[in-house]
Formats: sequence, structure tokens, C-alpha cells
Amino acid sequence: MSVTDTELVPSLGTTEDEIYLQIQRFYAAQSQLLDFGRFEEWAATFTEDCSFTANGFPQPVRTRTALLAGTLQNHKVDEPGLRIRHWFGMTTVEPRADGTVYALSYVLVIRNHRNEPPFIYRSTRCEDVLVRNGNSWLVRDRIIRRDELTDE
Repeated sequence: MSVTDTELVPSLGTTEDEIYLQIQRFYAAQSQLLDFGRFEEWAATFTEDCSFTANGFPQPVRTRTALLAGTLQNHKVDEPGLRIRHWFGMTTVEPRADGTVYALSYVLVIRNHRNEPPFIYRSTRCEDVLVRNGNSWLVRDRIIRRDELTDE
């Protein structure tokens, strides 16, 4: 390998493909925490000073503590046998010079009642700004746009 080739070899975990894979794994783990009702652990995937904005909410939620409180309230479900799944797809990532990553995904919220076919409850666009946290990532800013509430 020549000196020129050596300079072109990226460090582990810093190429766009590696970051993309890390973000995909992060979203899989994050969604499963939410879907399995592990809300405290799910909230811990956001920074302490996070911002969570959704066009279905009256105002943005700021801080991890407020996000957890809102999530606990929103997930009080009185429907026995109801399963909720969040499916992140069509994700693109854009590493930024400041070390953050901008990620854009389509997210489907799928509901399923026992012994009934699943159905798409929500179709959304999710925009995140993620920051490194050791060997993983945290969401600093999330914007959710429900398709039925958006003209775009």
C-alpha cells in the first residue's frame, strides 16, 4: 500500500457508510425500546436538552424529562391486545462538519390488534440531528411531520 493509499483509508466509524449503518442500528434499537414499552430507556436515547417537535403536538417538547413524561402519558393504552410498531425506512444521513449527523427517514406507525390484520396508523417524516455518545448516538433534535397534517 502506498502512502497515498494509506491517507485515503478512513478511520473506523467515520465513513458515511459506517455512520449510516450505525444510525440504522440505533433506530432499530430505539424503536424496539418504544414498542416494547421501555419508555425510560427510550427517552435515554435523547440528549438531556433535546427538542422534540411534531406537527401533531400543540408545542415542542424540550428536555428528556419532559419527553419521558409526555411519552408515558401518550402511551396509556386501554386497548387489550394492541401492539404498536414504529418502522423507520428510506433513511438518509448527512454527516456535518460539527460532528453531528442529520438524518431524514420515513416512519410508519403500525397498529395491530390481536387476531386482526395490522394497519398503518400514521405515516410520517422524521428529521433528526444526532450527536455521538461514546459508541452510539443520541437524538438532540427531532421533528416529526405527520403526512395527513402536511401539505408537502
